[in-house]
Amino acid sequence: MTEMRTGAGGAGGLARTCVRRQYQILTAACVLGVFIVYLVYHNDYVRDPIWSHAQGARIRNNSNRTSIPPRLRPMTGSDHGKWMDVWPEFSVHLLNHAGFKETCLPKDTELSIAGIPEFMKGWAKVADKKCKDLYDRFTSIYIVEKRFGNVKMPKPFEPKVRGWLGNKEELFNELFHQEIIHMVNTYTRETTVFNPLRDKRPVTKPKESEEDYIKRITEESRDTCDFCRFQNFTAEHTFGRLETKLSFTASNIFKLDTLHAVVTMKDHDPISWNFEQFMDMMQLTVKWLEKAHTNDPSAVYPAIIWDLLPKSGSSQLHPHDQVFLSPNRYQGES
Repeated sequence: MTEMRTGAGGAGGLARTCVRRQYQILTAACVLGVFIVYLVYHNDYVRDPIWSHAQGARIRNNSNRTSIPPRLRPMTGSDHGKWMDVWPEFSVHLLNHAGFKETCLPKDTELSIAGIPEFMKGWAKVADKKCKDLYDRFTSIYIVEKRFGNVKMPKPFEPKVRGWLGNKEELFNELFHQEIIHMVNTYTRETTVFNPLRDKRPVTKPKESEEDYIKRITEESRDTCDFCRFQNFTAEHTFGRLETKLSFTASNIFKLDTLHAVVTMKDHDPISWNFEQFMDMMQLTVKWLEKAHTNDPSAVYPAIIWDLLPKSGSSQLHPHDQVFLSPNRYQGES
């Protein structure tokens, strides 16, 4: 979501700034996550269908003949041990970090990305009921795979590669037999890949601090920013534009769907926004979705994207989210 990283500035003031910005962005991300869950399962325009237990079944609303996402019901006692497309019953009895490590893992277990495949083996053998239940839940969702990648290289290439690894011999030797960790979510079919060796590469200190970089690109983009002059330099949907004191909507000029908008803060600074500005943008996003649905009742699948700063893929520095409302499926689903 953001290109902010710690440790590159060096100065104490910058470190405090980075921590403050990271806390701000983390808080916003948490609120955004809760907001999206609310949006998907509790918005007024997605009606409550009768649940079907058929794996992958599409529930249809007879009033508009459009596939709509089912609202999952809690698991009951009679469901125990069955494979069903339902959320498990909410539990607050899971172990905390210290309790998990002490109870569920062998002593001296390495808690790291690289150590996941090994501590999974130890975790599987623990007899404690809570640990076993937690293990069963984890493995019902995720598959963890450990793979290896071997390379050979020509001699002229070696000095350059050694330089990339900080001329550390142990890292250079590790290069020829690399461990690769794949974690697969079997429900979403998403895969996350870790190569621990990549994390060990020395990071070159940038010539410009994060704080100076953001200040510079903010000022450089201010005078030519279309969002700062949105009345004359942004498009709008045929059903109109929404605007508050702090935010406004616009139609994305290069659309990815029929109903594709940007919801934008009025302040140009990409990271100095506060909680009030963030919530105003989120609330205006909901209002736009409601208006878009009124304009096209068949559109019931909302999706939100927020890319912040250029290196995360944002073409405009000015803070904004992109929002979609589709008739057939969520964005990215097949």
